[in-house]
Amino acid sequence: MTWASCLLIAFNLPLKAQTLPLGGLSGLGISNAQGKDTTQKDSSEKPVLKPRKFPKQVSALQFWNRTDTLRFIDSQLLLNHRYTPDQRSAVLVNNLGAPGSPQFNLNHQIYKGGFTLGLPLGDAYLITPDNFNFHEVGQAYTRFQYSQGAGSYTGLEALHTQNFSPTWNITLNYRSVLNEDMYTGASQDNLMRNIGFGSDFSSIDGRYEQQFILSWNRNRRIENGGFVNDTLFYGTTQNISDKPIIRNFGIYVPTLNGAESFLSQTIHQFKHRYFLKEDKKHYIWQELRYQNERFTYFDKSRDSMYYGAAYNYTATKIDDSTSLKSGIQQLGWGFQDTQTLGIFKLELGYRLEYAHLRSQINDTIRQSVWETSNGINILGQWKRNNEFLQLDVSQMGTGYLKNNRNLILTGQHRWSDSSFVELKFSNKQQSPNLFQSYYLSNHFDFRGNIDPNHRIIQNEISSQYGYHSQKMDFLMGIQIGSMQGVIRSWQGPTPTILQPYQYIQSSLNWRYSGTNHWMIVSSIHVQKNNAAEWNNLGLPVLFSRLGLSYQNNAFSKALIYRIGFDANYSSNYLAFQYRSDNRQFYANSDAINLGNYPILDVYFSGRIQTVDFFLKYEHLNNWWVLPFANSRYESTLNYPIQPDRFRFGFVWHFWN
Repeated sequence: MTWASCLLIAFNLPLKAQTLPLGGLSGLGISNAQGKDTTQKDSSEKPVLKPRKFPKQVSALQFWNRTDTLRFIDSQLLLNHRYTPDQRSAVLVNNLGAPGSPQFNLNHQIYKGGFTLGLPLGDAYLITPDNFNFHEVGQAYTRFQYSQGAGSYTGLEALHTQNFSPTWNITLNYRSVLNEDMYTGASQDNLMRNIGFGSDFSSIDGRYEQQFILSWNRNRRIENGGFVNDTLFYGTTQNISDKPIIRNFGIYVPTLNGAESFLSQTIHQFKHRYFLKEDKKHYIWQELRYQNERFTYFDKSRDSMYYGAAYNYTATKIDDSTSLKSGIQQLGWGFQDTQTLGIFKLELGYRLEYAHLRSQINDTIRQSVWETSNGINILGQWKRNNEFLQLDVSQMGTGYLKNNRNLILTGQHRWSDSSFVELKFSNKQQSPNLFQSYYLSNHFDFRGNIDPNHRIIQNEISSQYGYHSQKMDFLMGIQIGSMQGVIRSWQGPTPTILQPYQYIQSSLNWRYSGTNHWMIVSSIHVQKNNAAEWNNLGLPVLFSRLGLSYQNNAFSKALIYRIGFDANYSSNYLAFQYRSDNRQFYANSDAINLGNYPILDVYFSGRIQTVDFFLKYEHLNNWWVLPFANSRYESTLNYPIQPDRFRFGFVWHFWN
């Protein structure tokens, strides 16, 4: 943590302090429409110094395809108190109670299939080529965020971005979270580290373009298996009348002592293209991607009460390790025309994927599996004025991934500089991930449980409408789809194929600041499916975030401050359990209801020159059992949410 922060600050010297402006919104999935696509690089323009402007950002994929309007890094005192990535997301997550712990989203989503382990890694924290952002900057910009609080919590985020030329941007991201369990005796510590580095470059004449992204994600945990007895933890059972009662806390007795897990993920991606002639119509392109995942689990004393009586190799201790090395190689031809019928683009490519999975138990290699597959890619784009249409298709034809397909058709229309509507259709067909087909450990042997030729099929139609103005941001979306062949850990947690089902979900993200001082930031998600009860999806019908704040200034406007509160809530849902030795959230037929429990936070944040700071008290309703609410505050069964706690931190902005 120390070396990364020092590197980022040193890289940006000398520093020049500037007063920050107010305005703009990011985080909640809301785009600041600028009215034109500024991602297209113009080699004739020289970088303009904009010391009071925040850098514009856009995802690496959209930056490469030149398909999206740039977004702004948040420049308001709006989300600084939400000091972790999962807090800044509009989607609530289930985790093991602590920041950076394994998690899954509470909205409907398809799992990770194909050549991957598909294990939860605290996905909101991950830095990968799929969620990496590049920036448009006139001069170097560094953002340094530090947070600290009870439970020996320490969080660090750092961003550095700069242009070495008008057509060459580099961006460096770093995150780390260190959290010790706040419950005495719980023995559940968590360390998460994430690093991402990216470079996007094009030649002066625009005939050669190159992009590469390097990412490292690491998670080390002291596993406790959750508490043993809910009565011991929550204390004496009390009848809830029509008034709130003070909670009578018990003690936390962990299930495991001496268990530890480690999950690492490394992804490197390189892509480039070269235009064959000066008219820049025909080009060749190549993409290389390498991924290395490793899951290790150790327990010095095998507890038969938790792991069960059955074992494959040893009854004394557990020392399991599963590693997966995989890669993608793509090569193709492309054509683009900007003269007739708007902007037209067509890409055709050949795709090769390979993977090597190895299982090691007690220092002995027990399994080594090689898999390869071949396929094709097709990408078509058309853009004219305010209309945009894109077709993206990948189809695998041989090997383990045979008949895997990803088809996405997207249409978008912008009515003005501040509003748009989008319609999308997707068809996905995926194989089981290699963890589900081949996982082997001291307690599990998934080989032969799921047919490698089995496919998970998803069809979905979605639409969203977005609007942006100085006073309001508005993003509304709806998805309707069906799922067939979904694999879910169940009762064991042996992988089980669920029955086909349909789903519908809608979302609304909204910010309103109609007055000079008051602001509302809210998100609400509603979803429903017709899955049978035994196909427990672990999802609530409703979940939401609500933020209300008051902003003003003091000391002759030297201090800009904001006072507010946040409320997070989800309706009832059948609780998932968590198995630490194979890192799986799994359903159980005797699961109880969780959810229906609000979490209330209050905060004070401020800005002085280039420094933002916050003081925050979280889960302030921890001591009270509300009459209408669930008396249990867990998102995963037997893993309580952290109790009431104080956090503070600051964000420091630098322009060079």
